[in-house]
Amino acid sequence: MTVCRRGIKRGRAFLLGLLLAGSVYFPAEAGMWQALPEGGYVFQGDSGIPVTGWFEDGGKWYYGGENGVILMNSMTPDGYYVDMTGAWYRRSAKFLGIDFQAPDRFLTRLGETVIWPGQSGLEEMAVCIRKAFGGQRSLSIKESGLEYKDSEGNILMGLYPDSVYGGWRLDLAVKLESGSTDLTSASTYSYQVFQAFLYQISSSPELAIWAVRDGWNGGNIWGLNRTVWTRTGDMQILYGASEGMGHFWMVP
Repeated sequence: MTVCRRGIKRGRAFLLGLLLAGSVYFPAEAGMWQALPEGGYVFQGDSGIPVTGWFEDGGKWYYGGENGVILMNSMTPDGYYVDMTGAWYRRSAKFLGIDFQAPDRFLTRLGETVIWPGQSGLEEMAVCIRKAFGGQRSLSIKESGLEYKDSEGNILMGLYPDSVYGGWRLDLAVKLESGSTDLTSASTYSYQVFQAFLYQISSSPELAIWAVRDGWNGGNIWGLNRTVWTRTGDMQILYGASEGMGHFWMVP
């Protein structure tokens, strides 16, 4: 198996948000962080009044909700996911040596049109896979969906626009071995493709990757199930299965 290492397109990454645990007050660029007795934080501007809405501090973005209380590990009213520190940042990662950058927020379609945020990276990944497997595996990139297939055309993994719930459906028929880093191993490629797929639709793909991987592998830490939607970052997930394939429906 040939190993692909060349990457394209360098994405601009933001660091993780400000760590808010510790002292009651934190120095800021144009204000002061204050811990609240009942829990949570506010950011007081120069006027001493808690800031509401979006504001930037130290190169990171935060959202002050009701009474200026900072939103954490939740969705802002305009649809952006902020992490457990309250920070919004654009996620980025390398898969098979190729740079991928997650969308700003959960990807919604305009009618039937799908524009994959990582189109150029996916195209590079398709070439890498073809070379690595000598054509025995392939990655197809279409508006109708992404498909990772074996030499007989069987779908190992697919990501499709979903008309049932109005989001996306991820189909899996291959094991996901997160610990595999050997680029001569098929399992490594499968896991890298899986991650790249979720980087196309989610602004918090690391959470979706964790939830789906554990659900598919049987650990199911997030408790994904067939009847109740489970919130993971900027999406909700519903699970189903048929003929040896897992189906994961994903909506905002």
